[in-house]
Amino acid sequence: MKKDIERLRKRFVNAGNEREEEQIDKEMRSLMDKDIDAFAEGLLECVKDTNKKVEESVLRDKLESVLPFISVSTLAWSPAWKGGAFDICRSR
Repeated sequence: MKKDIERLRKRFVNAGNEREEEQIDKEMRSLMDKDIDAFAEGLLECVKDTNKKVEESVLRDKLESVLPFISVSTLAWSPAWKGGAFDICRSR
């Protein structure tokens, strides 16, 4: 069901006119009528995937301006990393 929903979403985004959008809407309603529970589950999975992509994009945008100035060795020696799982990075 998720694949069908994704396919219809892509068609809707690329629809060139209102007639195409109406046809896609009819197909979406047909999927809902077939199995509302499976449709809801598929739609929820699509939303989760979209949220994950947005979160990754936002994080990437935030780090983009900072990463060129931070070296890996700086991260390894920072107080936030000391004493934790990454303490092995320090030489003994």
